[in-house]
Amino acid sequence: MQAATTRICLALTEKSLAEDLALIEGNRRHIDLVELRADFLDPGELARVASFPARAGLPVILTIRRRSEGGHFVGSESERIALLEGAIGGGWAFVDLEEDLLAPALDAAAERSGVRVIRSFHDYSGVPQGLVARTRRLARNPSELPKAAVMPRSTRDLLALLGACSELAGLEKIILGMGEWGFPTRILSGRLGSYLTYCTAGKVQAAPGHVDPLALDELYRVRSLTAATRLFCVIGNPVMHSRSPLIHNSGYRAAGLDACYLPIQIDDPALFLPVADRLGVEGASVTIPHKESIIPLLAERDPFVDRIGSCNTMVRLALAPGDARAAPFARGAARARWRGENTDASGFLAPLLAAVGGGKAAERRGGEGHPPRSPLAGLRALVIGAGGASRAVVAALVEAGCAVAILNRTLDRAQRLAAEFGCCAEPLSSAGVERAASAVGAGAAGHPASLPFDLIVQTTSAGMRPHEDEDPLPFYEFRGGEIVYELVYAPRETVLLARAAHAGCRTIGGFEMLLAQAYLQFKLFTGVEFPEDAKRRLAG
Repeated sequence: MQAATTRICLALTEKSLAEDLALIEGNRRHIDLVELRADFLDPGELARVASFPARAGLPVILTIRRRSEGGHFVGSESERIALLEGAIGGGWAFVDLEEDLLAPALDAAAERSGVRVIRSFHDYSGVPQGLVARTRRLARNPSELPKAAVMPRSTRDLLALLGACSELAGLEKIILGMGEWGFPTRILSGRLGSYLTYCTAGKVQAAPGHVDPLALDELYRVRSLTAATRLFCVIGNPVMHSRSPLIHNSGYRAAGLDACYLPIQIDDPALFLPVADRLGVEGASVTIPHKESIIPLLAERDPFVDRIGSCNTMVRLALAPGDARAAPFARGAARARWRGENTDASGFLAPLLAAVGGGKAAERRGGEGHPPRSPLAGLRALVIGAGGASRAVVAALVEAGCAVAILNRTLDRAQRLAAEFGCCAEPLSSAGVERAASAVGAGAAGHPASLPFDLIVQTTSAGMRPHEDEDPLPFYEFRGGEIVYELVYAPRETVLLARAAHAGCRTIGGFEMLLAQAYLQFKLFTGVEFPEDAKRRLAG
């Protein structure tokens, strides 16, 4: 199948030409061309701009962006045009000129010099109405390359942008979404028919949403993506911090699979379905806040999803040959049907069982594959939080035979969760800890009765970046015999884990659970096991 060629363009935003050249050298193997953002340069550097293409050794786009289009040029418009005219004969591959720039002499100079004009507009307010027609009108002659850079601010905006890309199929163009909501268009630019995708490696981003060229080339492998590449994603809000792309893409590379996994920020789960159809997504990891709200949209569900009311994995159901819905993804109609699974519980248990010497956790719930008596049976467990993540944790612990107490800032939410699984619930306070310890009893044989709890599991976002200083349990004094399990994975060691380790407790970080549940998702998505050599690299 024909490759959907993706060119990676490094936008250069340093203050000197020497620094920009150094960035080229450091990233040369990951890029195809560069854009010199001369509006970022110190004024004294502008006189030497014309010599830059010969020194770069790659095709170069010349851009001097004015402030109204998101640039940094502070001079007058006549000064900007004069700078462009003076530099245009220096061997540039392209010059980026704005949609409303009327400078016939500059256009003529570009034509004489064989410099192709990128005719652009930038909208930082959203995805404008009439985007398709406006993009078609941008080029003033057949040689010009139209460029539309817009700022999606919601899933609905992203869907509108993807629809525009579909309508503009066959037109040579640059079209992309800026910011977190537009990120999929940067990764999938080739599949969406865009001539190139931009990135930044310097200290300052050229535009919102840029990532570095190493990530584009090696993590997402954008230059090798084709129409046949299988797509998977993680959806949430926010989601750009997720480490799941690193995990899954590492597995695809190690297994030799033509697949890509990317984050897609979603504020309305129902709109994810047409987004997935537009992009051809086959499977999705689901994170906060959508693990519960996604369930009504599923055509099929694993019984465990219904039992705990939480879904963290969606898999597109196969269509029978000849089914009309099996036509190529187009026009945004949400035809796909999805099955929901939950790998959180098994992913949570895997490192915990390893910590207590119980071996590998089973990959199915409800007793399938589990020994008659779990090594966790009888443990007194304290779960902090009553959100979507805690549901899988509580269900797994109760099924394993633990005595579970739930502490939460909002008591009624903890009480509702506790009622579902036969636990006790208390407010998140020192008094709540004391009552919870009394409620779970003396514990199992072999576990010291002097400990209030054998296991403490922290499921809230407290301690997660950018709130690294938060301790969700500041009033609890560790005895040193507890296992302390933190679901936050960024940073690797939270305040809570550090305090527990200092007291002599065994600790388990959230990254261990993230890895374990991702390995199960990988199998559900691809049908193959996550490669062992990739597991070792990620664990290290």
